[in-house]
Amino acid sequence: MEQHIRDIMGLPYKTVFSYWKQFPDVDTYTNLCAQVFVSTDDVLAKRKAIDMTLGFSINYNRWPAMRIIKSQMLEKLTDEEIRSLSGFFRSNKDLLKSLEDSLGASLKRSLRLVAGLV
Repeated sequence: MEQHIRDIMGLPYKTVFSYWKQFPDVDTYTNLCAQVFVSTDDVLAKRKAIDMTLGFSINYNRWPAMRIIKSQMLEKLTDEEIRSLSGFFRSNKDLLKSLEDSLGASLKRSLRLVAGLV
């Protein structure tokens, strides 16, 4: 299963991002990663899906992608998964804050606590 996840998540780098990135590509890639995210129980695969999409969505100012990350990824994390990824969330505090600011909506309280946004 792990190899399949790596293959799926690496596909956009071989296809979509092998040329100049277009704004809709970020939405498509984020949607693909969200589908992988909900189909696995592996916390590291979930972290990779968030990590690979969060920066793209913020840097390209793609609200559709940001909404997917918030509603289909971050809000689906359990409190246990959030705790296990606390270092990742703390190191991405600024991106998470930008996500909240762009969407005008707060993330889950447990995620905000772990990331130091509270």
